[in-house]
Amino acid sequence: MGLSAFLMLHYRAQPLEPELARTTLELVHWALEGAGTPIGTKQLEYIDLFSSKLYSITKRRTSTVKTAEQNLKTIQTLWPAL
Repeated sequence: MGLSAFLMLHYRAQPLEPELARTTLELVHWALEGAGTPIGTKQLEYIDLFSSKLYSITKRRTSTVKTAEQNLKTIQTLWPAL
């Protein structure tokens, strides 16, 4: 059986910012891992249909996950009050 690939498409009428693409790929990798679907970072690709650029990552930054976890805790704390 071959490797699975996860493709994301950016279809807006403006270019995708490279940092947004990288952070999105990192968060998708983290979410898939947390959901019990561990995959390699090289199996994720983000395609910007506006600029025809392909984005990928080779590793996930620890700081991205740490920030996401902190934001998640904040949202869980505040959610009942909303």
